[in-house]
Amino acid sequence: MHNKHGLPVLSAITLCLSVGCAPVDGEPLGEDTDTVSQALVNGRVPSGNFSIVSLQVAGASTFRTGLLISNRMVLTSARWVGWSTRPTDITVQQTRSSGATTAARGVRVNVHPNGLVAMIHLDAPLTIRGGTSGESQTLDLRPAAQHHNRVVTCYAHTSPTTQGIVYQRVTATATSTTVTQDAGNAQVVEDRDAGAVCLDLTNGGVLGMALRTTGGVATLVPMREVSDWFEDMRVLEQVITSHRTRGLSPGALFVEQSPAAAPGTFHCLDVPNGLSVNNLPVNQFRCHWLPAQQWYLHDPEGDGTFSIVSGSSGKCLDMAAGTTPNAAFQQYRCHFGANQSFRGGPWSQGAGTRIERATAPGLCLSATSRAGTLTDSVAVVQSACGSPSSNANTHQRWGWNERL
Repeated sequence: MHNKHGLPVLSAITLCLSVGCAPVDGEPLGEDTDTVSQALVNGRVPSGNFSIVSLQVAGASTFRTGLLISNRMVLTSARWVGWSTRPTDITVQQTRSSGATTAARGVRVNVHPNGLVAMIHLDAPLTIRGGTSGESQTLDLRPAAQHHNRVVTCYAHTSPTTQGIVYQRVTATATSTTVTQDAGNAQVVEDRDAGAVCLDLTNGGVLGMALRTTGGVATLVPMREVSDWFEDMRVLEQVITSHRTRGLSPGALFVEQSPAAAPGTFHCLDVPNGLSVNNLPVNQFRCHWLPAQQWYLHDPEGDGTFSIVSGSSGKCLDMAAGTTPNAAFQQYRCHFGANQSFRGGPWSQGAGTRIERATAPGLCLSATSRAGTLTDSVAVVQSACGSPSSNANTHQRWGWNERL
């Protein structure tokens, strides 16, 4: 059985755990980056409005709060959604000023490396609309310490259409940001309000997202601390949308070769611990099919040249060392340039297929340097493509498992 990219699909089910790429050709982010995500990395966002939405997870009676980062991405607390949450169980609802509502469901959940916030990718776009009532705002990306003693308004949904309003005062230092009840106001951010969006009343921007409350003080995750991650998630959102439009799915890349002592125990292309870090070496690890081993083969032109995008980090498999033999692959922010481009190689023995660098013919994605020695947590490298018919080169034959 083969997927639409011509790679074989693994039918066995097993379990494996573990999460980098620098654009050496200097190519900027291409068409997969839009003006919204470009604005997010600026110190002061000149434009771009964002919406506060309600969300509900199937089986839960309470509604939670999220922030619409783009028309298909919602930021919320990782306390309510995480890697174990089925995305299709999440309903996100937006209420217009007219009272009309629009809803969308999740298709993927990604958790920030800080473990505090999560991004929900949606199956349908919601509207990013203007307004000054807290329904949509720009992001305030100034350093956290500059927010000390500011008064903010934190919004948390108590129903799909109702936002509770709580006035708070920020205590910000170089290392922490918290919000406490402002003098003269009876309301506080309660523990159940984790995910509440806090707006700076001085400039109208979203300062941060309130998390767990301890002793009446809510910890705040400033937007500045997660804005770089938004860029990776925005690229991933566009990859997901492209795949869904073409009827494609993410999957795991497993190497055909198995350790001599444990036949049938496959090893997968793996991002160590699922981390979202540039320049992190990508390794081989026993297959567990969890987010760290989920990839999208992104071929928007349909010409057989694809980039390998991590479903965990939103970054691309990347070669920063040119054509240096045995150089390790890493993950890096996607730019879809020469050092992030691959082609599927010829078939061999009806099993795996080689994955060759599109701009460096003769160099293949290699799990290990010799047969019968697959080991966990060893870097995946580029090496000279061997004969596809030789059993000595099974470390260069990769299969595809659409486990999701």
